[in-house]
Amino acid sequence: MKVALILLTPNNVYVSDDGKLPKRPAFDKALLASVVSGEKVSPLGFDTLPPSMQEVIAQGPSQGGNTFPITIPEIDTAKLLIISRSNEEMEGKVFRMDNFKRLVKQDQLELWIRKV
Repeated sequence: MKVALILLTPNNVYVSDDGKLPKRPAFDKALLASVVSGEKVSPLGFDTLPPSMQEVIAQGPSQGGNTFPITIPEIDTAKLLIISRSNEEMEGKVFRMDNFKRLVKQDQLELWIRKV
């Protein structure tokens, strides 16, 4: 099963118009590090990660193969989506949730499953 993580604002923005990420909940970085540790990611996904995350993962094949989804197009193909919700409101690029339905919401953590 392909699982992905994404940090979103309450209105599903993943990056502001000026390229800033939403403010992370306290648990988000540790959650991401523990889930991606030892996984392979695409070269493009690897390049978008901060150095601290690059230290715990490896680059996978550039074509095909199973890699952990990091980029937005990769995340949109996941079967299970883990969302960390920022409390910060911002304008910017919106992650469309059309392909997913929410299973669980608890505080700033949500689980969404791909619609069949």
